Amino acid sequence: MKEFRSFGKKILTSKYLKVVIVLLIFAFLLRAGYDRWRDSQPIDYAKDKNESVATIDGRPVTLGDMAYLIMLEERRTEEQARVYNPASPKDYWNTSDKGKILSIRIRNTALDMCIHDKIMYERASKAGVKLNAEEEETVKNAQIDFWEDLFDGQEENAYVSKKIINRQIYKAAVVTKYQRILAKKAKINQARYGYEGDKYKEILEGYKVKVNKALLRRIRMGEVTLVHDTVNFVQ
Repeated sequence: MKEFRSFGKKILTSKYLKVVIVLLIFAFLLRAGYDRWRDSQPIDYAKDKNESVATIDGRPVTLGDMAYLIMLEERRTEEQARVYNPASPKDYWNTSDKGKILSIRIRNTALDMCIHDKIMYERASKAGVKLNAEEEETVKNAQIDFWEDLFDGQEENAYVSKKIINRQIYKAAVVTKYQRILAKKAKINQARYGYEGDKYKEILEGYKVKVNKALLRRIRMGEVTLVHDTVNFVQ
C-alpha cells in the first residue's frame, strides 16, 4: 500500500506528469494519423460489397445494398455536372452545397435513401403489399430505362450484378406503392413518407440506426461508377 502511494506521488510530480502527457499526445497523434490513412484508402467495392455501412436494429445495410442508389445518384448528379462544366464535370462534385461538399451531401443522401427503402420495404412486405401485373410491367420498363440512361462506363463499373440492381429497383417500386397506400389512408401527400418526410421520420424513431462513419467517409461519390479524366478543385 505504501509503495502504491509512493508511486502515486511520483506520478503527480511534474517530471512524471510531463512523461504521461507526452505519451498521451503521441497516442492521440498516432491514432489520428491512422484514421487519416484509413480514410484515404480506396474501397474495393466488388470485394467489400458485404461490408456494413450502417445497421438497422443490428441488421446490416451493406455497400451492396447501396449499389442501385449510388449509380442512380451518380448519374443524376453527373447530368448536372456536365452542364456546369462540360470540359471538367468533376469540378461540380467539389462545389459547396448547403455548407457541405456536394459529393459528401450526395453520399449521405444515398445512404439515407437506402435506409429508408430497407425499412419501408420490410414494412410493406409485412403488410402484404405486392405489385400487380400492370405495375410489374412498369418496373420492367423502369429497369430498362435505368440501364439505358447510364453514362458510358457506369454499367461496366457496377460492383454487383445486374440482377441484384434490378431487384433493388423492384423493391423501390414496392416501397413507392406502400407510401402511396399509407398517404391515401392518411389523406396526405405521399412525399411525407419519403426519406425526408416527417411521417417517415416518425417511423424511423422506432428503429435504432447506427452508421459506420469510417466506411461511409471512404465512399467517393462521383468516382464509384464514373470516371473523370480531369478535375480542378473549386472552392
